[in-house]
Amino acid sequence: MEAVCHILRSFGDKIHAEEKATYTPEVREALQQQEKIGFRLFSRGHLATGWLAAMELAGLSSPEGQMNALQQIIWEEWAFPIWTMRNSILHGPNSKYLTAEDRDLSERILWFLANKERVSSIVKV
Repeated sequence: MEAVCHILRSFGDKIHAEEKATYTPEVREALQQQEKIGFRLFSRGHLATGWLAAMELAGLSSPEGQMNALQQIIWEEWAFPIWTMRNSILHGPNSKYLTAEDRDLSERILWFLANKERVSSIVKV
């Protein structure tokens, strides 16, 4: 769990998740596998198979269940709250994106109304 929290904190702080000397060889292997997949994807629940091997070698009961629980924790406690916040910023009532999109569409409609003769002579139906 220390390695998992370290990866999430490092990703959140946008720094490289370096291996700690206290990590077991299995955790180091999992970190190397995860780096190949991408730490960015780890925070979305895409976990390297090395994590399962590390859990098995650590003697955890039901490593598959532990992997599922880890994935669920990452999604529910990390990814989903971030996704929810980003979604509310983009689509919420005070969305600057929606305001800009409305302004752009209004400008296009006004341009079309001002230039409809020129446009209709180009487009013959």
